[in-house]
Amino acid sequence: MKRTMMAITTAAVLGLSLIIWSGCSEDSTTTSSSDDWTASYAVSPYLPLVRGFTSIYAVTYANGSESMIRLEIGRQVQANGVSVVEWISDDGTVLDTGYVRATDDAVYFYDGLITEAEKILDYPLEAGHTWLRFSDSNDGDDFTDIITGYDDTSSTDDGTNAKVFPSTGENLMTVLGREQLELSDGSLFVNAVKVYNENAASGKKNYYWFVQNVGLVKYVLGATDNHYPNGEIVGELIDYGN
Repeated sequence: MKRTMMAITTAAVLGLSLIIWSGCSEDSTTTSSSDDWTASYAVSPYLPLVRGFTSIYAVTYANGSESMIRLEIGRQVQANGVSVVEWISDDGTVLDTGYVRATDDAVYFYDGLITEAEKILDYPLEAGHTWLRFSDSNDGDDFTDIITGYDDTSSTDDGTNAKVFPSTGENLMTVLGREQLELSDGSLFVNAVKVYNENAASGKKNYYWFVQNVGLVKYVLGATDNHYPNGEIVGELIDYGN
């Protein structure tokens, strides 16, 4: 897998939106044509959606445990009449498939077939720009494991629905700006977009860094002012590409 850290210049952002459902049945999904596949991508700049694109994260938890998470973009399919692409997660033990869809100005996903769309990103990604994760007043304060979805307010009732994207916290998301970001392994990203939200009940904060043509490069959940940038869950990109 090619691993190339690059300086990202300020560029006009092509919008996108994504929807994730996990656990769709064979009856509700059909593979789309190659022409439809190509047309749907529109080159997603902050979450690459090319089939086979893989991101691998090293994840650490407050209890000292660690895991390795692999996310891969799969086929384009039709789910309930909507064109989506598979987003497959694997930690070596648990497999889960979500479904992603790109449009012009935002990024959404569903972590279950009948759950509400969650907006991950909203363009333009400029300092001070805000949006709501959910269209209603869903302000869940629960932390979310990137694989198990533990204590996630939008998980299935039996708690077995894994959540592919590690978002949590209040409804309001804010772009803090762009910055140079160095990861624990020394990898350096320039012009990373930093997004933030809070957990109102605990006073802790969540941070997400996105890089053009790379995707999510780091996330910190449950950070405090005294311990930032560390949090209760920290994920860092260690490899990516096709």
